[in-house]
Amino acid sequence: MYIDGGRKINIQITTALEKYKILNAISFHRSILRASKFKEINEIINENKGIKKIKVFHISGKMKSSARTTQMRGFKKEKGLMTNARCLTEGVDLPAIDCVAFNDPKRSVIDIVQASGRALRLSR
Repeated sequence: MYIDGGRKINIQITTALEKYKILNAISFHRSILRASKFKEINEIINENKGIKKIKVFHISGKMKSSARTTQMRGFKKEKGLMTNARCLTEGVDLPAIDCVAFNDPKRSVIDIVQASGRALRLSR
């Protein structure tokens, strides 16, 4: 069930990236597993013809800091999508975020404001 929904959401994000000329998007998920699966789904969709490829990154609190740094550096350099679960809401500086997607419902107003703030920051 998640795969079908994930594909639908992913195609919508890909369409939004192209239509609104979005350079970088972050997707928030309720678990690391769901964020990781969403990355995998995106990679499968990117293999299909007719859908523009976007670079997909994934970050989680379980990763070594060097792996997180590598993912964030790559994300800053290329147009793409970063999937995560509660890892990029507060205290992480990722400039030039154009889109924030909540793929799972959020109940915490503070989390929503923090996550949305990623796209509200002005970039050089």
